[in-house]
Amino acid sequence: MQQRLYIIGLPGVGKTTLGKQLASRLNMPFVDLDKYIEETQDQSIGDIFKAAGEDIFRNIEAHALRSYSQLNQTFVMACGGGTPCYSNNSEYMNAHGITIYYTKPVETITEQVINDSNFRPLLNSIKPEELAFYLNNLLTKREPYYLKSSILCNSINSAFKSLNCLFIKQKAL
Repeated sequence: MQQRLYIIGLPGVGKTTLGKQLASRLNMPFVDLDKYIEETQDQSIGDIFKAAGEDIFRNIEAHALRSYSQLNQTFVMACGGGTPCYSNNSEYMNAHGITIYYTKPVETITEQVINDSNFRPLLNSIKPEELAFYLNNLLTKREPYYLKSSILCNSINSAFKSLNCLFIKQKAL
């Protein structure tokens, strides 16, 4: 099966974990867009943000999303939290694959981010006691883009069930 699956959602929700699980279950390659950017740019996301700023990073991100998608027909991709919100990326992903909005309560994401050692450029400078407020504001801004997704899920099981239904529908057409 040739299929591009793009997982989107707030930073810290667990897009990479979900993506790896889906890729394994579906026997598809997995890619983390941020890691792909770091490999192609030969620097960390944090360094890109510091050196060039968010606008330049978003241009690099849009280019990486499109170039990887054009070079590969089948994959599960964990996108950065802001990916669908810039450069018409949401429309691009929906036109070239299936977008999966992975969501959890902000309180759960806050706990995960506080307990996670991964560097997140937009979150690492925020004090733990202010993180839930920040994430709620970020969700308010980004959710209109997230809600353009083909699938909304809150677990690996709900994602897998929704994908199975979608694949069955596509085969019937």
